[in-house]
Amino acid sequence: MSKTTKIIAGLGIVAGLGVAAMPALTHASSVNGNAEVIVEVTPAISLAITGNNDSTTGHGPFFGSDPSGIYPTPSGYGNNTSSSKVTMSPNQLIEGGDTAGAEGAAGFNSQLTVSTNSTSGYTITVNAATANDVNLVGSDNASHVIGSIETAGNLTAGDGKWGLQAAGDYGGTLTTNSWSPVPAPATPANVRVSGASATGYNGQLSVVKYGVATSANQAVDTYSATLTYTAATANS
Repeated sequence: MSKTTKIIAGLGIVAGLGVAAMPALTHASSVNGNAEVIVEVTPAISLAITGNNDSTTGHGPFFGSDPSGIYPTPSGYGNNTSSSKVTMSPNQLIEGGDTAGAEGAAGFNSQLTVSTNSTSGYTITVNAATANDVNLVGSDNASHVIGSIETAGNLTAGDGKWGLQAAGDYGGTLTTNSWSPVPAPATPANVRVSGASATGYNGQLSVVKYGVATSANQAVDTYSATLTYTAATANS
């Protein structure tokens, strides 16, 4: 009886040692999954407009951006209408130049500055703000009018006409060596068609000059019209 007990006890010791010496069996499992991180940058554009009469009248200079606030507003700019001005006599011709900020004829223009991240480029268009703004109309009497030139051409003292001209070849439809008619609200004219750019545009300047020829008996008055300039990305 005692031998049997010892044999069983010995087997138990051997079995225990065998278990302790064997490595534990493990089974690892894993699953791979991908997550894509996407950043979509949408088009943005800003337009600044300055004229030679901004600082003296409480007009402009104008600045706006779309989306709003994407481009910081420069100091002194706001959402005010820009203004350019000359003083004339009857039977006189004044043709604006391309000089920024100058008084008189040299600065009788609008300076248009565009920034955009659009790699497809942008356009600037111009048109009369309303049908009445195709003509320069007197402040005291609507019968006092300096009408738009009808077709692109020259202005001559005594005409009683006015027109627009691009200061450079910007790839638009606005004439560069003659005076263009003032476009109606429904038919804007291209001031600039920029073309594509791998990096967009930062502060690119375009200039639109104004030309006025008063008639021989042009009535005393202050004549004005409002133009709308629109800058838009090509992929908007």
